[in-house]
Formats: sequence, C-alpha cells, structure tokens
Amino acid sequence: MKALTVLAWILFGIDALLVLNLWLMKNMGDDAAGRGMATGFAMLLTPMVLALGGLLFWATRSGSRPGVLVALAILGLPLWMGIANHGKELKQQFFRGARRRQELAYPDPRLSDIAHALRDKDPARVRALAAGSALDWNARNSEGMTILGFAVNRVVDMYRTPQDVESVRILLEAGAPPASDILGTDKVLLEWVLGGNAQEAYDLLHLLFKAGADPNVTTIDAGDRRPLLFISYMDPPELRIFVGHGASLEALDTRPDQLGWTVLMQAVSNGDWPTAQFLLETGARTDVVAADGRTTLDTLLADAAQGYQRDAAGYDDFVQALAHRRAGR
Repeated sequence: MKALTVLAWILFGIDALLVLNLWLMKNMGDDAAGRGMATGFAMLLTPMVLALGGLLFWATRSGSRPGVLVALAILGLPLWMGIANHGKELKQQFFRGARRRQELAYPDPRLSDIAHALRDKDPARVRALAAGSALDWNARNSEGMTILGFAVNRVVDMYRTPQDVESVRILLEAGAPPASDILGTDKVLLEWVLGGNAQEAYDLLHLLFKAGADPNVTTIDAGDRRPLLFISYMDPPELRIFVGHGASLEALDTRPDQLGWTVLMQAVSNGDWPTAQFLLETGARTDVVAADGRTTLDTLLADAAQGYQRDAAGYDDFVQALAHRRAGR
C-alpha cells in the first residue's frame, strides 16, 4: 500500500508539472484554432488535477486503499497512454523495417545486392553489379517490383536525388526493360511518374521513353480507360515530354463527358492557353467533332470567350495563333 501511495504522489507531481507547463507555454499557432490552445487545456485540466490531489491526500490520511487506487489509475493515464503510443510506434517501426528488408530481397542475390546499392544511392556500385553475367530483369520482390521498378520508385520518392536517376540510366543501359508493370502488376509505370514536378522526374521520363516506354499507354481513370495525355495531374512539362517522344495528338478521350475530345480541346476547355498553344504549334488537329456531334474546338473557344478564361494569360495569343494556322500562315 505504501509503495502504491508513493507512486500515486509521484504521478501527481508529474501531472501537476505538465499542467503548469501548459500555463506557461506560448500558445501554438496564430490562427483561430491555435490561439489560446495551451491555456485552454490548462484551464480544463487544472481542476481535475487539483481534485485528484485532494482525493489522494484524503486517501493517504485515511488509509483508503480504493481511494489510492482510483487516484493512481487516473493520474497514471498520461503515462499509460504514452507507453501504449510508444509501443505502437515501436511495432510500426518493426513492420516498416521488415517491409524494407523484404523490398530489398529478390530471388537472385545479385539483384538483392543491386537493391541495396540503390537504397544507398550508389550508382557506381549499381554499375559494377549490373555489368556481371545476365540477370533476370523480370524477377520481382515482395512488392511486385522488378529491380528497375525498385530503381524508378526511388526517383518517384520525395527524397529523390540525381544519383537515383543515374542508377535508372545504368539499369536501362544494362538491358532492363521499361515494361508498363515494373512497379507492380496493378500499376502503370508512366502514370506513377506523373505529377513529380521535379527535374529528376522529367529526366526519368526522358530515360524511359528513350528506352522504349510507350507514350500512348492508357490507364483506368474514374472507371474509364483513357490515354495518359488526358490525366488531370499531368503538368505542362510532362505533356511536352510525352508529345516530344511521340504521344499521339490524334488520341480521343473516352470519358463520358468528354467523349471524342482531343487533348487540345481539353486544354481550351480548361483555359490552359500556354498548353493549348503548344499543342496547336505541335500540329494538333483543329477540326475534330466530339462524339456528341456538336462540341468542337470552336464551340469550346466560344464558351471560354464568354467567361473569365478569356482574361487569362495566353488567351489572345492562342486565338491569334489559331487564326494564323487556319489562314495557312
């Protein structure tokens, strides 16, 4: 009983210090949610800690075992929650570590060695390992990635570096094929590269296309199989790379509300005038009629002229370029 009482008083002291710290702490943030947050918690918890201190004092003086146990249980809640959260974090770290080890494991130990070199961002070692005898480029790890897929995934990662791109170059030169499913049978390679908005991602696209990746690949988007050119998160530099490597501007959209549209028509509808002008200058057709038999580039342009899009940068330049194109100039 004495040991439990001492432990309860220790926990009371810790909780009291935590509440005092909240009173002294500079309030978090500078918005409506942040201002006064620390003070608010202090005002809420102070009466509770004082009440528990009173209960513990009475239980200590009267020798009430139930009172000590109740105070101990409640005062220890922050400790018990901290222990539980720490245990949960340790468990997550364990499983993350196990998963990373599985990602590095391939049927061929040489591929596993390359995976370790890729993890360590060591292109020189990747080159040395890939230069040996023939490797099974189609072998996959537990995540379904080939070794090239693993390398590409390092570039897609937010912590990518130029060394990651160089390692992809080395593997492609060694013969690794940029098949559409190298990141997993349920993933489309080029789709996962899109949206990188970084030079490494653009360099990766160039490498993949030069090695034979198909710029006209399709993917499932909102239930419809569409060419990647129509995907909303493809940024203008990526579109230019796709077109530069042979993506067909003749491709038509399959989405029900844009059925039969070209990429140029989509750009005009979105008011993306720089992209629209690029597509126009690259040779996109201007005479396509959508599947509804009514929508054309001209009707979409007329709609844009009635709204705010005509005030966007590049609108006048596009209209002038379109007129010159049709005039044969």
